[in-house]
Amino acid sequence: MMRARRRLPLVLLACACLAGRVAPAGAQVTLRVATDHNPPLAYAIGGELFSGLAIDLLRRAAADAGVNIALQEMPWPRAFETYSHQPNACLIGLGRTPEREAQFVWVGPFARGGVVLFAPAGRQLALKSVDDVIKQGLVVGVAADDVAQGVVEHIAGLRVASISLQVTAPRMLEKGRFDLWASGAILGRYRAANLGVAVREALRLRDVDVALGCAPGTDPDAIRKLQAALDRLRAKGVAARYERAYLDNAPMTALEK
Repeated sequence: MMRARRRLPLVLLACACLAGRVAPAGAQVTLRVATDHNPPLAYAIGGELFSGLAIDLLRRAAADAGVNIALQEMPWPRAFETYSHQPNACLIGLGRTPEREAQFVWVGPFARGGVVLFAPAGRQLALKSVDDVIKQGLVVGVAADDVAQGVVEHIAGLRVASISLQVTAPRMLEKGRFDLWASGAILGRYRAANLGVAVREALRLRDVDVALGCAPGTDPDAIRKLQAALDRLRAKGVAARYERAYLDNAPMTALEK
């Protein structure tokens, strides 16, 4: 699969450099952390995890906590199989679902994910539940390769319009091809921003936190320190600044083909 690369904007290069501070050499444990190229959570360039919302926040939290981490890009299926059973091995960008709760030791959230219905920013819709969408006869667009497809297509009575490619969905929403667009909360917001399409979250269908999941037996002191550091970053508004940079203002740096 060929990927065309663009340069990251200077503001994000600066964030990545600042976030790349290493932990003190005296730390006893190094957490091995794997993920795949997954914009905007993780960007891999030349096989190296360079930056991204989850990557930058993890680096910053690890530096503040004095915890050593070693990042590695790895295809997601192999990463999940390899890193979910070895103590002090972790996966970043992992959806924290009820089915996975007991399988990992968690640090997070690094982002608030889930499945949402997006509306054009200028369109006012009074939606409190899916029943309101159905009653108003609103058409929901969803792409075949989107995580949201498996959610909306099982909602009885919902009018669903299939889209061949999710990358075109924000523009189709803007042009009125459908009333609402179902997508992942993070990826949908990111794709719309990259196309310059103003959208807003009209209704959230499911919440899924994006987290660091570590295998059982991982050093509990490292987990505790990382969680405390991440909590401080959120309390100080640092995490929110990363989210605004990556989800609202950052241009696409990898075009999947």
